[in-house]
Formats: sequence, C-alpha cells, structure tokens
Amino acid sequence: MSANPVVSVVIPVYNGADYLRQAVESALAQTSAEAEVLVVNDGSTDSGATERVALSFGDRIRYFAKPNGGVASALNLGIREMRGRYFSWLSHDDLYYPERTELLLREMEGAGRDVVLYSDWDYINKDSRVTRVTRLPHYAPAQVPYELLVQHLINGCTTLVPRRCFDAEGFFDESLRTTQDYDMWFRLLKRYDFVHVPMVLVHYRVHEGQGTATMSALHRRERDALFGALVEAMCADGSVLGAPGGPAVYLMKAADVFKHIGLHGAAGRAKRLATKAQPMRKSLLDRSYLRYRLRYTAHALITWARDAGLKI
Repeated sequence: MSANPVVSVVIPVYNGADYLRQAVESALAQTSAEAEVLVVNDGSTDSGATERVALSFGDRIRYFAKPNGGVASALNLGIREMRGRYFSWLSHDDLYYPERTELLLREMEGAGRDVVLYSDWDYINKDSRVTRVTRLPHYAPAQVPYELLVQHLINGCTTLVPRRCFDAEGFFDESLRTTQDYDMWFRLLKRYDFVHVPMVLVHYRVHEGQGTATMSALHRRERDALFGALVEAMCADGSVLGAPGGPAVYLMKAADVFKHIGLHGAAGRAKRLATKAQPMRKSLLDRSYLRYRLRYTAHALITWARDAGLKI
C-alpha cells in the first residue's frame, strides 16, 4: 500500500466473506502503485468470517469495522478516512481490471480540472466468468444529466471522484439504502462534468446474494421516489429546457422508460409534466412525442392486464 496514495479504493462489505478476498486482491493488483485500499465492515453478522478475510491482508490494507448502517454509511466512513486525492468505490463482490487505476488517473490528469470519470464494465457470474459486456454511448458532458435519468448509465464502481467534490456537495445520503449512488451523481452533476472513459475496466458480479436482489422491493420503491423527484426538480429549475428533443418529448420518453421498468409513480409524474410542457395540439403533430406516448400506453395496459391476472 502506498504511503502517499493518490487514489483511495473504498470497499464496503456486509457478510461478504465469499467474494471479499477476490475484490481486495484485484484492488491490490493495480498496475499503478499510487493507491490505498480501505475495507469497511458494515456490521457483518457472519461470526467474524468477513473480518477474518480482511485481517488476513495485514497492513496491505486499512481495515475499519462499524455498526451496520448501510452502504452509504460505509462509503462515508471510507471518505472521511481516505488519504488519497481521488475516491474509488469497489463493491466487495466486484473486481477491478489491473490497469484501471493507472488509466483513470491518466484521464483525470488530462482533464486538467475536477471531473467525475466513469467507464464501461462487463458482467460476471458467481464463478467470475464474463457473461456480457456493457459499452456505453459516448455522450458529451452536457448530455449526461438527461441520459443518466433515462438510460441509467453509471455503475458506481466504474467512477473516479475527486475527494474535494464531497466537500462541496456533502456525503452519500445514509437514509437511502439502495439508491445512494444515483442521488449522489445528480447532486455532483450540478457542479462537475461527468466524463465517459470508453474502456471496460470493472467486472460487475451478478449473484443471488447481492443487495439489489435481496432488497428488490425496497430498491424499486426508492428508485420510484428518486426518479420522480428528479424529473420534477428538472422542471422546477428549468434544466429540462435543454433536454434532447425538447421538454415534452424528453419527459414523455422518461415516462415511457419508467413505466416499462415498473416505476409507476415516477412514470405518472413524468407523464403529467410532459402534458403540461406543450399544448396537446402541438403534441399530436410531434412524431417523437406520439411514439413515446403510445409506448407508455402499451406498457400501462400490460401492467393492468398482469395485475388483473391475465396472461400476457
């Protein structure tokens, strides 16, 4: 571990003895020697199994144990304790590519200012076998706020964030158990550009025990509330005026996407805002608006049919 780290890799973990060792090893195996690794044990209840894995690395990592408070609280402890200039998040069940830190530092230095970097990633299964790859569209920073809301572009473990960004915008919201990342990205977007690095640098593991699976109902409720609030905030502050295709088309697209993925409250809020954004007569002449409106209606009918017990 570097005595004067540039990057601090924070690994929050709860009952994660099964995959933690692989995650830590991937962080320690970076081609750049300018990193430190912090493991934050968020009140694991596995009879010390997670702690034993962490302690087996000795002084190669910095280890912290705390009462259970959720991922946001573990990340915040890591941010408070980090010594590097840049924050890097690694979930205990994911893996970094060896060159990740080196390549992102190079990109950060090339930016010449504080930005948030995010990259592409691939998916692995419980046996660490790659199952598919996500290569994101390369949007200009000005487009990211709009596309982030409807395409869910950013995997938190692909990001590199300057530590002082948190001084400006505060830490992760600890009241959010599953959406603390997207809440943070939209807060940071008010001040900083998000820059896409078109390289696959993270293995994202999909397995039955991950938080979004074990807390799926809570995750859906939190996403529904957050995305609904975000579209309303974009309308209130006027930022929706710069959306691709204009406010009405963009909001109707958001309503369609939300309805399709089951965020019905957010979908309804976006639809109401879309109908307010331009007169109905003009909307009927806009092919893009009509396409998203028809798709929204189709998704709504499918949802109604399923709720009614009909086979679709």
